[in-house]
Amino acid sequence: MRNLSIIMFAIALVLGTITVLFARSFINNQRANQVVQVVEPEEEMGTIIVAALPLQFGDEITAESLKSVSWPKDPNVRPEGAFEMISEIMTSDRRVAIRSIAKNEPVVQAKLSGFGYRATLSQVVDPDMRAVAIRVNDVTGVGGFVLPGDRVDVLHSYQNGREVRDTITNLIIRDVRVLAIDQIADESTEGAVVAKAATLEVSQEQAQKLSLSSKVGSLDLVLRPMLRDQNVLDEHSKTIKVKDLTADNALGVKPEEKPQLTKRAYRPVKRKTRTAAKPDPYGNMTVTRGVKSSETKVLKEAEQGVSTALVGAPG
Repeated sequence: MRNLSIIMFAIALVLGTITVLFARSFINNQRANQVVQVVEPEEEMGTIIVAALPLQFGDEITAESLKSVSWPKDPNVRPEGAFEMISEIMTSDRRVAIRSIAKNEPVVQAKLSGFGYRATLSQVVDPDMRAVAIRVNDVTGVGGFVLPGDRVDVLHSYQNGREVRDTITNLIIRDVRVLAIDQIADESTEGAVVAKAATLEVSQEQAQKLSLSSKVGSLDLVLRPMLRDQNVLDEHSKTIKVKDLTADNALGVKPEEKPQLTKRAYRPVKRKTRTAAKPDPYGNMTVTRGVKSSETKVLKEAEQGVSTALVGAPG
């Protein structure tokens, strides 16, 4: 009886295992044969206007420079200020690019000028600042390497006297942005540009300083590094004079101080006064002896009343 129970238990275990394996295989086959179709919602598409060719600052916007492409209407992926139709840009007024626009790049309102006949800098100047132009050349313009978007200092040199040695140089404006070089205001400009004018973004007071200093001297631009927070050199700006252009000063050595002359106390000079010469008590007397006469000294007191003494009259 006991052996029969063991045999029945073993048979039940084997049958249960076979049943489980069969059921699992059946379920897997059903999943493999079942085709699940997932329907994705269709994204609503629209159009957007892009540049058909590269556009630079000041280029006129024409119908040939624009084209329409398909673009999702989802505001999360649509550029702000984009246009859906070319007719929204090609109005009766003329528009130009105020920023560089690459080919196939969406054309947005921020990169187009306002309605008018020329590109203006008024849209890129800070509301609290002003744009002023100064004359430059290949030297004062740092060899042509000052480009739109750079930041510069302005030096003013003038003759503070009648002679050349009275010429001095001051740093009058520090850390201002270059808006344009000549008529180039595109910040993507590459390479050196030898220009005749530079337009700077300055405050109202700085604009007045530039206007006045350009009439009483010469201006030079000093190109600043890109890292604006490092202004260590600003602490050492001072007025430079011609006497500072010595070899010692070039090496950072202070010139030797000239010895100062000590003032002597005033002492009146004592002058010797001339005393009147004492009168000579002797006088001359002529003595005649015979036919011979001679001069002799006698006291003037004895001479009084006597002009000639006869000694030994001839006998």
